[in-house]
Formats: sequence, structure tokens, C-alpha cells
Amino acid sequence: MRAFLLEDDPLRVAWFESRFPDIVVARTVAAALYSFEGLKPDFVFLDHDLDLTESGNGYYAPRQGDGTAFVNSVLCQELRYPGLRRAQRIVIHSMNPVGSYNMWQALDAVGIASERIPFSNLKERVA
Repeated sequence: MRAFLLEDDPLRVAWFESRFPDIVVARTVAAALYSFEGLKPDFVFLDHDLDLTESGNGYYAPRQGDGTAFVNSVLCQELRYPGLRRAQRIVIHSMNPVGSYNMWQALDAVGIASERIPFSNLKERVA
């Protein structure tokens, strides 16, 4: 089974790699768009919060885009990125409830089914 992962946390990446030895890993939105072009994975795992930096007032913001930016970019260029529509299973594993909802909503709006499963619950739900 071919799998794709958008994730920047090394411990999470290791967890996915132990279950999907041939997984394609991208740690930034730019790397994800490059890696995902023409890819037709069976499973897609997406995080929302990538490469966070403190914004100065106690909040953290992504430096180079987030999972929603990836999803929106792919949906705007579906001929270039057919993988989302063809995947058997798309899992949004972000612990950020608002970010994961925004990603889910963008996919749902164009008829692409996905699941929101926080990373902490994946062990029980992903083989």
C-alpha cells in the first residue's frame, strides 16, 4: 500500500514509517506539493500545524503554510494532483480541532471523504 504523510514532528514521522515502510513524507507545504504531484497513494495522512513559530503573544503560527494551505492548493490544481480524489482513505490527524475541521470541510465541499482522527487516537484506528 502506498501512503503519503504531511507531518513535521520527527516522532510522529517515525510512528508512521514503522507502519508504512514506503511512505512518502513531506514536512512542509512546499515539499508536500512537490512530492504529491502525480502521486497516487492509497492512504493520505495530513497534519495541520507545520513548522510553528511563536508569534510573540503566546500564539503559534506556521512559518511556511499549514495543512489547510496544502489541501486548498491541491484542490485548486486537481489535474496536477490527482492523489486526494483517488486515495482509499484520507486521515487528518492534527490535534488542532479548528485546523483539522477547516481541512475536512474543504475536502467535503468537493465530495472527497476524509476522517478527522487526532494523532493521540490513531494507534487504535490505524493498522
